[in-house]
Amino acid sequence: MTDDELILQGANTHHNEGIYYAEFDNGSSINFDLCSGVLNYWDDVVWTNRDRSIDVMLDCEYKLGDIEVEIESELYIVKIAIE
Repeated sequence: MTDDELILQGANTHHNEGIYYAEFDNGSSINFDLCSGVLNYWDDVVWTNRDRSIDVMLDCEYKLGDIEVEIESELYIVKIAIE
């Protein structure tokens, strides 16, 4: 669909929607956003260290689910409960 067709259907193009934010005991965090553009939707999942000086883009599938990732020899796990 073109942008005009998407807008007529009520879609919000070029949008960034926060899905969840998880903060860990060591102060680091994982943020999951769902993004939309002209052609598609994608997930933007980022791990950020405690002092916010390092961001690591995580390669996740386009689905809402658990995340398990090891960064700097530390294992981070986000469990999603869908109610």
